[in-house]
Amino acid sequence: MLSSGGRVRVDETDRTTYPDASVVCGPRQTSPRDRHAVTNPVVLVEVSSSETERDDRGEKFAHYRRLASLDEYVLVSQEVPRIEVFQRTPDGWMLREAAAGDRLTLRSIDVVPDVDAIYLDPPADPRAHGLRAWERRTSICIRIVGSGTRSKSCASRASRKPSSRFAGK
Repeated sequence: MLSSGGRVRVDETDRTTYPDASVVCGPRQTSPRDRHAVTNPVVLVEVSSSETERDDRGEKFAHYRRLASLDEYVLVSQEVPRIEVFQRTPDGWMLREAAAGDRLTLRSIDVVPDVDAIYLDPPADPRAHGLRAWERRTSICIRIVGSGTRSKSCASRASRKPSSRFAGK
């Protein structure tokens, strides 16, 4: 399931956020404090601008790391063709980067986005085309998850239970 603008809740830190995109594999779990906010995303995507980058990398990511289900946190630059993927490993979080001409794998959902395809024909100035910033972010997120090469469905993850030992790392 991919959603744009949906709420994600981290009950442990009492914070609800609105990531640019989220992917949930298997049944959607919600918070008892907010039945409209998911608590089990596998992938979260934030399209960062100069105004949001500090929070996306800092406090927000610290909250997201508390989600036991989260395997990958994707930061997409709105300024230059650059995608950063933080992947959960047994030893903590590992950063992988991709720039123009690169591809990378979102292993948790078996998607291989092509950076060039994601940034294909972006408007030089979104306001000049009447494209609001959130519409541009949504378009980028859909390209990340939707235009990649998918080798298999994330449905195979539905039976996998997240390991609580990774929470908070």
